[in-house]
Amino acid sequence: MSLADHVRTLGRGPGRSRSLTREEARAAMRLMLSGNAAPEAVGALLMLLRMKGETPDEIAGLAEAAAGGAPALPLVDLDWPSYAAGRTRGQPWFLLSARLVADAGHRVLLHGWNGPDRKVRESLAEAGIGTATDADGAARLLDRDGIAYLPLESFHPALFRLLNLREVLGLRSCVNTVCRMLNPAHARASVQGFFTRPTACFRPMQPRTWAGRR
Repeated sequence: MSLADHVRTLGRGPGRSRSLTREEARAAMRLMLSGNAAPEAVGALLMLLRMKGETPDEIAGLAEAAAGGAPALPLVDLDWPSYAAGRTRGQPWFLLSARLVADAGHRVLLHGWNGPDRKVRESLAEAGIGTATDADGAARLLDRDGIAYLPLESFHPALFRLLNLREVLGLRSCVNTVCRMLNPAHARASVQGFFTRPTACFRPMQPRTWAGRR
């Protein structure tokens, strides 16, 4: 099937259109990630999904296909997505929270994209978090520091291109949700959910300074 077939399924009109099945959503995302689909069809599909509201099966299928295109990474304890483009207020204190989890002995992988707001990435070094340029670099940082930040454009450029369509479409799409569901290192837990098994208590952390703090 072409992406146009999935657009037709969603956009036939009242009484004729329907949501995509999980399998159809998975196939549609694979087509979009391949780079072979017409850009008009990609935009149409994302907008139709946004207008009607995505079903759980659609999100699951899209996320499964996106995850399948990500590189293999060593296992970590906590997945920490950061995709709040344009929403950062003040300093990104959550980075210190992530550092605290790593200091307590849990391996943490942060991944994301924050649009034109550079505050998160510019603050990583101050929080003691290294930035990887690829999966191998992330593995080295995790082994050395127990924590790493992996930019979306570095480890999943095809998905990054879809996410960046926000600037063209004028609003966010379901790709934001898909990115937050990636869990590229197959962590046992995510900051979006909860630890799946009891963990050791976090040990106290020495206070850190933040340059430019008011």
